[in-house]
Amino acid sequence: APAVAAPPMRRGASSSDAAAAGTGAPAFGSHPDSGHASDADDGAAHQARYAPSAEATAAAVDLITSGSMLAPPPSQAPSEVGTLLRVFLNSRESAPTLHTPTPPGHDGARGLQDPVTRRARTAGLVEQGEVLVKTVGNTDWRALLAKLANSSAEAPFKTSTTLLPPRGLGLKLFGAAAQHCVGLIWDLAALGVTDANSYAWPSGYYAKVEFNLNKKGELLNGRKEALTTLDKLRGFNRELSEDASKAIAETGHGATFGSANHAMPYNEVYAPVHAAAIVGVFARVPSAECVLFALGVAQQIAQLRPYRDGHQLGDAAAGEFSPLDHAPPVFLMPNDSPARALSPWAIARVAHDYLFIGDSPNSDNTRPHRYPAQLPAEVSKYLSPAQVARFYGTYGSSEQGLGDLVATVARLAEDEGSRAAGRRGGGAKEGDEAEPSA
Repeated sequence: APAVAAPPMRRGASSSDAAAAGTGAPAFGSHPDSGHASDADDGAAHQARYAPSAEATAAAVDLITSGSMLAPPPSQAPSEVGTLLRVFLNSRESAPTLHTPTPPGHDGARGLQDPVTRRARTAGLVEQGEVLVKTVGNTDWRALLAKLANSSAEAPFKTSTTLLPPRGLGLKLFGAAAQHCVGLIWDLAALGVTDANSYAWPSGYYAKVEFNLNKKGELLNGRKEALTTLDKLRGFNRELSEDASKAIAETGHGATFGSANHAMPYNEVYAPVHAAAIVGVFARVPSAECVLFALGVAQQIAQLRPYRDGHQLGDAAAGEFSPLDHAPPVFLMPNDSPARALSPWAIARVAHDYLFIGDSPNSDNTRPHRYPAQLPAEVSKYLSPAQVARFYGTYGSSEQGLGDLVATVARLAEDEGSRAAGRRGGGAKEGDEAEPSA
């Protein structure tokens, strides 16, 4: 079987990356020259499916399972790597360059299938404060996903959510972040939430509606008297967001994780929700574990039939759908800085740094409940096949993720074999363009 050539250093790689290339430590690709991750550069070259020969596939499987690609990186100060990752995720460098989203109703099917458009659309809704969010207990995802799988616009289910302030500023979300590290984002307009079909309480009022609602749907223990309207809640949220923006500008809050002294407690909106209106998944903590948990949840959401139907994403049975390409975008929503989308390059760095950091001492809160995190093409293009293999071997992957990795390694093997055959045959003919190195 043809050997797979080691990928060359990417432009901008550091000298430490060069040293790592000789020691088995993973090197990470440089940030795109355009400043932020270039979402527009996710064309057919990265999305196309490749069908390698049976021989190349067998060679790829042998290479991956031989242990050389799965060898763990050397231990290098995981606490320092984790700290630097938190700083990066809290910075503007982790956010993508967002373009104007496709207006609703304009070429909707194609627009919603485009991950760049989905990120921009959700970011616009978060910026305006027109989303409902729900933090979910780490142990509660399977139950919630089962409800979402049986939901629709015609048959929603009601649950407690929060109306997010503009940019997500000024409000603490429900629950401790360690035990509720990931949540969902719904498009408020797509849910059709009104004062007539929902209950809303202001920030700081602990309605605990599930314990104060009888079988007839009537509110108990003073909850009805404390109700507010969605418009009043929007006005209060705008004030919170403006005050928080001033506090960040004047005091520097938001520069580091954990200084959210200006934030108010969450508001509560008991509203009808369904899978088709989900427009994002968010991580509450700027850590590798929390972001990867969110990525795994997003890919579980993408496999729900109501989500696929609502977003016009095609039929999985017909081979027209992939959860890697159509999952809702991943956001970061810490208490002390604006909510933001995470770029593909940022998620690639999370996967890369996880190899050094591993699970935290508190990983018992997440490890038993997390889902495999597959790396879509727009993320894995920033990593070498060896890095992807190490990540899957360390964190876990689905059958599709491993299949895509095998196909990538097999393609590299065939390309290298073709180049070797060309060299043996006398090289390229005059006028042929040189093929870039794999």
